[in-house]
Amino acid sequence: MNAPTATTQYVCLEGIQHGNRFYTGYTPGKDPTKSAKGETWYKVLGYAETSEQAQAIIYPLPGDADRAVAKYMANMLAVTRGM
Repeated sequence: MNAPTATTQYVCLEGIQHGNRFYTGYTPGKDPTKSAKGETWYKVLGYAETSEQAQAIIYPLPGDADRAVAKYMANMLAVTRGM
């Protein structure tokens, strides 16, 4: 994992309980792993200066993004069908 720099714009996170991966804006001095109640919900995967770099951290292997989208769509279909 890389460390934040003066030009860091994004932090890439992974949910501890469900393994969901995403990136969000980075705020220096704020712990992105904590919930509003101070509970640790995420682990940091890395920091990025651009959206493209953040996506590469979240989906490091070819096909990872496609698999993530397919899994999300299957889960949403199951929810809408009451499964």
